[in-house]
Amino acid sequence: MNNPERPYSDMLEAAQRKLVEAQFFYRRLVSERDGRLVESEAGAFRHYLSAFLSAGESVRYVLQNADEQKYTNLFGQLPKNTDRDLLKFMNVQRGEEIHGKGLGLTAKLEPVPAIVLIRSNQTAGGHPAYGMHIFGPPGSHMHPMRSVLYFTGDEEGLIDKCAKYLRLLEGLVQEFIQGS
Repeated sequence: MNNPERPYSDMLEAAQRKLVEAQFFYRRLVSERDGRLVESEAGAFRHYLSAFLSAGESVRYVLQNADEQKYTNLFGQLPKNTDRDLLKFMNVQRGEEIHGKGLGLTAKLEPVPAIVLIRSNQTAGGHPAYGMHIFGPPGSHMHPMRSVLYFTGDEEGLIDKCAKYLRLLEGLVQEFIQGS
C-alpha cells in the first residue's frame, strides 16, 4: 500500500537522497578514522557516526512508507542470520544514540602497516617527499599501532560494520526501485 500523502516516485527519490546522505557520512567516518594522526575537530567521528546511523534508518523508513507490503516482502527475503540481524543491530545503535544514553564504543589498539600511516598523512596529489617519514636504526622493526573502534560488545570493527550496512541499504534501495 502506497503512502497516500506523497506520490510513490517522491518517496523513492527521498530514499535515494537519504542513501546519498548515508554514503556521504560513511565517507566522512572513513576520513576521520584515516586522518586521526592529524588534528580534526573534537567529536567529529561521533557526529558523523550519529548522522550515518540516522540517515541509514531514514532510508529504511522512507522505503517502508512508500510501500509497506513491498518493504515487508523484501525484508522477508533477506537471510535470517546476516542481513536481518545487521539491520536490527544498526537500528538498536541508532536508538541508543538518538533516544538513549549514547553509543557505547570500544577502542582497541591494532597494528597497522607503516605505509598506511605514511599514505594517510600525504596530501592528495602531494609528493611523498613532503609527507610523513618514519626512521629507525638499521634492522629495527617498528610496529605502529592505531586505535580501531568497535560498537561495545561487538567483535567486528565499526567501520567494517558500517560498510556492510551501507551495502545492504544500497541493495535494498536498488531492489525496491527495480521492483517498481
